[in-house]
Amino acid sequence: MTGPDLDSLRLLVLVDDLGSIGQAAGALGIAQPSASKRLSTLERQLGLSLVDRTRRGSALTPDGRVIAGWAHRVLAEVDGLRTGAEALRTQRGAQLRVAASMTLAEHFVPAWIGEVKRTGPDTYVGLEVVNSEQVADLVARGR
Repeated sequence: MTGPDLDSLRLLVLVDDLGSIGQAAGALGIAQPSASKRLSTLERQLGLSLVDRTRRGSALTPDGRVIAGWAHRVLAEVDGLRTGAEALRTQRGAQLRVAASMTLAEHFVPAWIGEVKRTGPDTYVGLEVVNSEQVADLVARGR
């Protein structure tokens, strides 16, 4: 069995949200007959009747409402995946500037930098060793 595609799940959620196949199709920029065909394919894939089609419109069946709820969660997770992937992609070459006193620089900072480099190998880490008062000043100035 081929699983449902994300566009079909998105269409089902929109039918639930907007109350009609036509409005859902319009929101996705596809023709209503294409949307109906896509929903029929989804119903066949899942082996369930998802939409009651009448002359006065369409509404989700009880099974359709359950599947739409699950689809909504799946789509939210996929959006989270895309957002996370974008964050990973854009953090490449990120820069981290660290100011630390001599004591911290000698005893703690090497492990911290190692962890940063392990989790983000393309991250540039700059270290400035200064006294504690200068660290506070650099932070206050956003440097």
